[in-house]
Order: sequence, then structure tokens, then C-alpha cells
Amino acid sequence: MKVVEAAKKVADFRWREWTDLAEHTQALYRRASRTQQFAEIVLGNGKQPALALPFSDQHIGSRGTDYKAFRTITEEIVSTPNLYLALIGDFLEFAIKLRSVAEVCAQIFGPDKQIQFMEDWLDEVKHKLIFATWCNHGVEREEKQSGVSLIKNLLADRTVMFDGIGHANIVVGKQI
Repeated sequence: MKVVEAAKKVADFRWREWTDLAEHTQALYRRASRTQQFAEIVLGNGKQPALALPFSDQHIGSRGTDYKAFRTITEEIVSTPNLYLALIGDFLEFAIKLRSVAEVCAQIFGPDKQIQFMEDWLDEVKHKLIFATWCNHGVEREEKQSGVSLIKNLLADRTVMFDGIGHANIVVGKQI
């Protein structure tokens, strides 16, 4: 009978080392995150009232959006002292889910131009932004299709970005 001898590799796996790696990686992800769940946001100079305007469902890029009204609203936002915006979803149409040809064809311009539109608009109103939240048309669709959301990053670079349920303490003068 022939005996086979081999220098077989044996794994050197130690769960405590892997736990160290996991904890370190989790800490890196927390540090690199642009989103949050809690924020304290101070509006205005504290001497005058402030108005927080919830602003959602613009669906920029859709044929059904009233762009004339959007322009007028933006001009009012920019010119009204102590008026601030909470962007609470569906800023873009972003029909990339491909549920139907009709939905995709109903876009006036495609996702790349929608993102450029949003970026330029955000730069104009960023001094008025209180916070932004997750949305199903932009953030969710991008994350489901690619694993990342440029829309979320654009918002998070300019304001507090709540990724999911957000808790904001809004401070105006001595009131919270």
C-alpha cells in the first residue's frame, strides 16, 4: 500500500483577530458616512421668527412638472428672509427602475441632466437648506440599481442628510 504525504496548508483563523478587523471597519464606515440620524440645527439670527418650509415631490425631469411654478417658488425662497427649506423627498423623477417604457419616456431629460439640474439648484439655495431626507425616486432607485447614490451625496455635501428616519432639533432663538 502506497502512503501519500503532502504539505497540506492548514488555515490559521482566529475569530478574535477577525472581530478586531470588523470593529475597525465599522468605525471607518461610521467616520466616512455623510448621513446621520440626529441633528441640532440653528435657524436665523435668533432675533426674528424663522419659517421652515417642507419642500417635496418636485419630480424634476418629469414632463408633468410645472417648471414655471418651480422657478417662481425658487425665486421666492431665495428672496424671502428667514425662510428655510426641508427637502423631504422626490426632488428628481429619476425613472431608472424600468417599470415601464411610458415611465421612462415621460422624462423631459435623463438622469444625468437631472443630477446636474439638482446640483446647480442646490448651489443656489444651499444657504436656505435645513436638512434633506431619503427619497424613493432618487436615493432608493440609485442605491438599488448601483449600490450608491450620487443624489444622497450631493445633498449630504450641502446640508444635514437624514438617511431614513431623522430627528432634528430646530433652534430659533431660545426655542427648540
